[in-house]
Amino acid sequence: MAEVFGTYYPERAAQLREAAVLGYEPKGDAVVLRSYVDDLGPWLAEEYARVHGIKKPRP
Repeated sequence: MAEVFGTYYPERAAQLREAAVLGYEPKGDAVVLRSYVDDLGPWLAEEYARVHGIKKPRP
């Protein structure tokens, strides 16, 4: 999945490849985890909202 993602977002490809590897073999590195919380996660959320819109709350 990271490889396909990289075709659409080449500037983020290496970061997502690393996240995929660490998802299978977590290391608990605080610097890496902080980069996901401060950079990758918010960027993914913003990009999802940009492409797909913001979903309405369920009734």
